[in-house]
Amino acid sequence: MKRWRSIYIGDPDIKKFPLDKYRHSGILPSFFMRARPNQNTIENKHPIAYKGQYLRSKNELLSIKQIENMGFMWKTEVEFIVKGIKFYPDALFYVPFIEKVIALEIDGMMDNEEYSYKANRRKLNYYKAGLIEFKDVIFFRLTGDNDFDIDSLTRLIEFSIEVNAIDIKNNTVP
Repeated sequence: MKRWRSIYIGDPDIKKFPLDKYRHSGILPSFFMRARPNQNTIENKHPIAYKGQYLRSKNELLSIKQIENMGFMWKTEVEFIVKGIKFYPDALFYVPFIEKVIALEIDGMMDNEEYSYKANRRKLNYYKAGLIEFKDVIFFRLTGDNDFDIDSLTRLIEFSIEVNAIDIKNNTVP
């Protein structure tokens, strides 16, 4: 409440759990809890093993460590299908206080034209499936190999949580 009052005027509305009737459709926490990580069958040429899961890059490892530092459960490369489109986000993480699972896609070579086209096609697929940026998925885009900014990732995650919380507070979730 102290932090809330430092940012907002007045007390927050108190919502009762479970929040299903407030939450935007997307990846349900029950699915997340049952989901197996590492389902992507595309070859991982240089896997990074971390806590029983496999990551594809140092950027994914840095992102996962930050998600952990923020106190959230995570899984990598979980397969889910929406409107017939398969997705394998770099990470899914569960935010328990808003009962929301958020996908994270990390695009680390946006200065490479071929990779940039691939990343933009993947982003378009999320939109085609009806998933909403910052509510259901975060796209963390980096120009090159060495420009990972942990503070920017943290702000994107916090913003995503805030956007979802505002929908819950205002009961504006479809």
